[in-house]
Amino acid sequence: MNKILGVACLAALLAAPPVVSQVRQATPQDEVVPRRESTNAGDALVDIGSPMLIDISLGEGTGPNGKPRKALNATPPGVTRGYPDASGYRCEQARVGVILVQREDRHGTQFVTVTPSLSTERFRQDVNLRVSLLSEGKEVRKSSESGITIGGKTAGSTALGVLAWGIGTSTAKAPKFEWQIPAYEWDAIWKARQPPVLRVVLEIVL
Repeated sequence: MNKILGVACLAALLAAPPVVSQVRQATPQDEVVPRRESTNAGDALVDIGSPMLIDISLGEGTGPNGKPRKALNATPPGVTRGYPDASGYRCEQARVGVILVQREDRHGTQFVTVTPSLSTERFRQDVNLRVSLLSEGKEVRKSSESGITIGGKTAGSTALGVLAWGIGTSTAKAPKFEWQIPAYEWDAIWKARQPPVLRVVLEIVL
């Protein structure tokens, strides 16, 4: 039964309109890590079980604040985009705040940098993070970092320290991932039937 539901969730993801981002618990069909049951704290944040999967369309659409946003490829090179799509969710007290995405055009080759901000309500927490770029539901780039320690002297802290995002002050981690994508591959990604999707998977270790 769980397998059938997992396949149905994945099928719904692939068929969803490009303006829709989603945050949910990853399933075995997502080829990530074993599931852990979600918790409920009874507050405004939505609790998602570990591993937490975040899918964000990089195409033109509407952000979580209801305002329209441009596609990543329509953003001038060198301009950093902020995607706070997962800021209302929590995974065993850990959160992914704003996800910064920047692309640089170097003679046609695209250098894409992804920087997720991580915070926790605990004093200390260890997590694994996986970031990938999907085109037509298939991974074309992926990176990961294991054993990231977040937290510090103040629970709820984040490495970016930008109060405008409503996340907190500085002390935790904001790992950075960079992909190099040739011009021909970048063009093919944006000519696909659906715009590319940025996928972030957060797994709680401790």
